Amino acid sequence: MLFIEYKQKVCIKDIQKSMNMNNSELELIEMQLIMNSGNAKSLAMEAMISARQGKISEAKEHMEEAEKAIIDAHKQQTQLLTLEANGGKAEFSILLTHSQDHLMNAITAIDIGKEVIALWESVHGFKGGKE
Repeated sequence: MLFIEYKQKVCIKDIQKSMNMNNSELELIEMQLIMNSGNAKSLAMEAMISARQGKISEAKEHMEEAEKAIIDAHKQQTQLLTLEANGGKAEFSILLTHSQDHLMNAITAIDIGKEVIALWESVHGFKGGKE
């Protein structure tokens, strides 16, 4: 229960802080979103390559790392959404559009990557990560 209360207080502080963001703070969030999304996509691609090579356990490890990176990206996305939901405004920019594009592509790569790993796992005859 204490953790939930602490989490709620942190979220309220984040919302209050986000209402007063300047352009450089917004750009930092957008750059972090690009970085984390890019990392997630790269890890998902590495996972698919490992699966194709028959390294299923390694592929699954890369996918777990990709999912952690996309969670970090979602944190930046949530900051941007919270800003707008609370009356703030993130002005349109190429950087903002680019960050959203990276996030969408990373999510797609992870979704497809999970299916590709499952397919290669069945092709290679591995079950339960046994190689």
